[in-house]
Amino acid sequence: MERFITAAIVGTEQSGDTALTTGTRIDELSSQLSEGGKERQLLLTAAAWGAYQNAGHLAESAPELPSPAQPEPQNWHPLQRPQILETLLAHKETTLLQEALGYMQERRCRVPYDLLPAFLETVTKGKELREQVLPLLGERGRWLSQYNPKWNWVNELSTEASAIAPEQLEATWQEGTLKQRVEALRQQRLLDPASARQWLQQGWKKERADTRAPLLEALALKLSPEDEDFLEKALDDRSEQVRMVAVRLLAMLPGSAFMQRMHAHADALLRYQNGKISIRRPDALDKSWVRDGLINKVENASGINDACQRALEHLPFAYWEERFSLSPDQLLMAIENKTWQHVLFTVLCRQAARERHITGISSLLTFWREAEPDKRREERSVEAARLISCLPQPQAEDIAREMFQRNFASYTLGLHILPCPWSHDIGMFYLDWAREAAHNFPTEAGGGSERLRPSLARAALALPPSCFQLALQDWDLPELPEKYEYSTYYEHQQTKNSINQFLEILHLRKTIVEEIG
Repeated sequence: MERFITAAIVGTEQSGDTALTTGTRIDELSSQLSEGGKERQLLLTAAAWGAYQNAGHLAESAPELPSPAQPEPQNWHPLQRPQILETLLAHKETTLLQEALGYMQERRCRVPYDLLPAFLETVTKGKELREQVLPLLGERGRWLSQYNPKWNWVNELSTEASAIAPEQLEATWQEGTLKQRVEALRQQRLLDPASARQWLQQGWKKERADTRAPLLEALALKLSPEDEDFLEKALDDRSEQVRMVAVRLLAMLPGSAFMQRMHAHADALLRYQNGKISIRRPDALDKSWVRDGLINKVENASGINDACQRALEHLPFAYWEERFSLSPDQLLMAIENKTWQHVLFTVLCRQAARERHITGISSLLTFWREAEPDKRREERSVEAARLISCLPQPQAEDIAREMFQRNFASYTLGLHILPCPWSHDIGMFYLDWAREAAHNFPTEAGGGSERLRPSLARAALALPPSCFQLALQDWDLPELPEKYEYSTYYEHQQTKNSINQFLEILHLRKTIVEEIG
């Protein structure tokens, strides 16, 4: 076609191409054009050639059809009433979706096929949901995920979830992706801890900085004193992440040289005499504190307190009773320096929570409740909340109930750390309190509505289904009086909005239970 266009632009006399042919039967037709000269022949031939080209062509070979998805397991069935799941996919509160997914897993319901694309998109954005949803995707969901690169996490999680055959472990360790290599190392660690450590040692210098830390983490499985030498060397690694992993693992070996150094720091720091504990803070720190991950720079004198606190946090909870023969609350009361009393309270709380030391937790909570209010009270309350979350649910709920009854300053903290769902008893207790606070608005002394509003959001997600009927009954929030301050109007509107949002969430949860649970 280009030759025809060139000839038409330049002119038949100038083009020099006296026989413009196509190599098709069009040439036979154009040769029969005797009238009109070369110009007419050129234009008609070009028109015929254009029509010939556009008339059609051989179809391309059809691509090979993808292999179909595997059959679904017979003990899993599609969700029968998927409308609520479709609603939750568009809802901003992912906790509701998590609750629905939990019920689906209990009932062995998979996601309906027509919802799979939207479901995969939602879960791709919410990484915290991925492991929970993997079995709910079914074979069709896993099959579909291979056709969108954003959904590759499905294959990655599926690969991680499946054990590597023992005969494939070493090959996977040598040739796999980072996640596959970590999994191979973990499995080899369970089979033969020493050989797994040798794998890591042999290629350690060749590993990149961003791979050494996750690989070193695998030594936490079947950790033993035989790993100490390698971990001590890792304290000198250039990567801070690697050093922090080494510190954490060495702290798990009670007899390690690292733990002996931590005991030495504690022994030098604290002195017990005449029933009182005094603090002998070091004037300066040497490079060993940097190597042990307690401080970033020796020159950072302002960080000595923090470095000492980090050293103490590595100690086991039993250290304190063995050394001082005091309960945690007695030990704290024996510390004269209030700053260090707070430091030791923080240290003890974290140790007790880490070890789930129930007796120690109870003693620390006694100190927390009885301590005089000061500028650090809220900081102590944050640590106390972690302790409460470690208690058995009935005991934790008893403390939360006491905080409400005493109008404790950090009452909402108790609610937020209670495990979900609440028990029926604490749910009914809360609803009685909340309804009374709403009924007394705005006359209740002490700002009951201010306590009510922040608690409703948590309660909407934590109340057990047995409390739904009472919670969904009309709330008696009085109308405003004829004369009121703007602040009262604002508070009334905020409380009303909070109650409406509370009811909206509960209606959704009720539907989840009815249609899925």
